[in-house]
Amino acid sequence: MDILLKLQKVRDGYRIDKNHPAVLALVEAARKVRAIPLPMAGKKLVTDAGIFAKHLAIPTLCHGPDQSSAHADIEYVEIHELELTAKVYLQFIVEFGLLSE
Repeated sequence: MDILLKLQKVRDGYRIDKNHPAVLALVEAARKVRAIPLPMAGKKLVTDAGIFAKHLAIPTLCHGPDQSSAHADIEYVEIHELELTAKVYLQFIVEFGLLSE
């Protein structure tokens, strides 16, 4: 049996400066809500974030719940993780200056 695999790039990557106000706001939000430092690293995955960043010039971040079971045979997210993530998003809005506490 022969298998032919053709890889095709589907989206461009993107970067955001680690000192961008949105990055700093997300880092602070995660610190306040989850009491953890966020890693300053890129991810190799496909999202629509690159479209927002490249074509619409919108500063774009990706952040979500714990991914330890992502794309596993049994994929799930704990409800507590969703709650924490929602709290981080709300705190991000405050930290970024879009809403007061």
